Amino acid sequence: MAASSPVHACFRAQCGICGRALVADDRFIPLIGCELSPESPPCLEGAEFPQGNGVAFDYHGRTLCWRHKCQQCKHASRAVGVHSDCFALFQQECVLEDALDRLWVAVLSRSPWWFALNARVDRRADCPLELIHEKADKFGLSAWRLLPPELTHMIQDSSESALFWLYLSALSFIRDLPGEDSSDGSSHISVPLSNVLAWTRGSAPIITLEEEGPPIVRLTSDCRGLKRVERLDNMPTYQDWRSDTMEFAIQDLGLVKSVIAEFKYNILRLETSDINHGFHIWDMPDPPLLEDCKFCGHIGHSMRFSTIDLHVVTGLTFFFSHNKVYAVHPHTPSYPDATKTFDRFSPQRQASVAWVYLPLPRGEEIISFGIRLKTVDGRTVSQMPCFMFHTKLAGEVILGPLPARNRYQDVVLAPSYPKLLIHNITEFGPITVFGAFAPERDDSMSVPDFSDSPPSNVPSRPALFSSASLQSVTCIEVFESIQTGASSGILFHYENGAQRAVGNCRTGLDSVQTYIKPSRLCWQSTSERPHSMRVIYKFESGDCSTHQHNDDNWVCMALEGTMEFWFSQEDSSILIHHP
Repeated sequence: MAASSPVHACFRAQCGICGRALVADDRFIPLIGCELSPESPPCLEGAEFPQGNGVAFDYHGRTLCWRHKCQQCKHASRAVGVHSDCFALFQQECVLEDALDRLWVAVLSRSPWWFALNARVDRRADCPLELIHEKADKFGLSAWRLLPPELTHMIQDSSESALFWLYLSALSFIRDLPGEDSSDGSSHISVPLSNVLAWTRGSAPIITLEEEGPPIVRLTSDCRGLKRVERLDNMPTYQDWRSDTMEFAIQDLGLVKSVIAEFKYNILRLETSDINHGFHIWDMPDPPLLEDCKFCGHIGHSMRFSTIDLHVVTGLTFFFSHNKVYAVHPHTPSYPDATKTFDRFSPQRQASVAWVYLPLPRGEEIISFGIRLKTVDGRTVSQMPCFMFHTKLAGEVILGPLPARNRYQDVVLAPSYPKLLIHNITEFGPITVFGAFAPERDDSMSVPDFSDSPPSNVPSRPALFSSASLQSVTCIEVFESIQTGASSGILFHYENGAQRAVGNCRTGLDSVQTYIKPSRLCWQSTSERPHSMRVIYKFESGDCSTHQHNDDNWVCMALEGTMEFWFSQEDSSILIHHP
């Protein structure tokens, strides 16, 4: 008789104490339990997080599994990993009689409900300024108290993975375990979410025995899980404010009747009867109504939305891998380059992504926005979007995997002056939903059609399209790879203040060569590869009409016409259309 397979334990591969993801070779301790009670006695023998891309491994007769929505985990025990060093700090700092029970409730509740995606929020709030100053004093850095908070945040952003911040995150979490009142709230309270009138983490909930009160519930969460429950008389109207440290779900009570609120130690966690149950989660407490937005892609009942205010950004970088978008970085004065978003990718993903840059300098404005989708046998391929913009200064801008002529469908998401670019966030896969919101949308406004795709020069292998006029250029910035030194992209500046980017423009990562008032553009490439693609080795520019190159394979031309620049992570293809 064949041996039975190990029983699953639904595992979250994220340290429950410091909040950081477990990575290969990390020493950690799996805490295992059911609902709000840990196993007793717990198995405190550590393990080493496995290498590779697996989603499960065996541990003392159990399979610790973190496959999203695994059916074998639906009714399984819960498991949360904590770094061995974080657990040692917990044992040193928290000496309460019920310390392990409190730890279990707190680490379990970092996930607001099981199968909820990890929160994509800024963790600066996990390191209070008072704690930073306390530990800075201890380490002989008392002058830190003289720094303004904004400078402290800049230091934290530029050294996010430093051990100092991990230590402070863990210590802050552990110190909060006793709560505001260590005597009350230790009993387990289980009520329907519809019976909760109000609650704030660390305080007792206000509960009604009957379903009464306002009909809308708003849930607020941060990197530690649920933070607040509010009841509202109506769905909130759109307000122009978003948060990097909190997320929000707004729901009609009639849709959450089966959701159970579990309270212990004045910490809240939700239990759902359906593995697929979830919420629409926003980075805004008062987001636009879905019906007031226009989307491309399927919106599920459980989805996390990220919003970008197009009126304040100085540019957008779309991160493509194999013609699919895995992230969008909004360039702002606080985050002028895209390295912060790039650093979130795994090393494997970093090696495969191409950066597609849309500059939006001062005076520039997006007038309309749409997506061009490839069609196959009459059906659209929504995960390979090509982005289309009409802008005030640069005119029409098309970026991404441009389909061949007569093999696409255009979806205009904002025909007039969009305020928000909206997209969903997934744990590992590509972005599948894009949308736009225009508070004063005018669907009757006449907007020029986007240009047709080129008839024949689309590369047969995966490649991304970008283009730029070579007329009225005042400055050229050439991006050169920090790994190879090869030129990978160009940013053109124009007399009217517009900017256009072609190729792989890795702002903040690669070095830049700047040419003022150029009159020519030269590039050197390797021998032609299959599928009409080449590796562009070097770009040069200048303002002199006569010049020489010491090497072969150079192409030299005056700045006239329009450049089409097809590119991937590895190679490129350039086509010049002359007037």
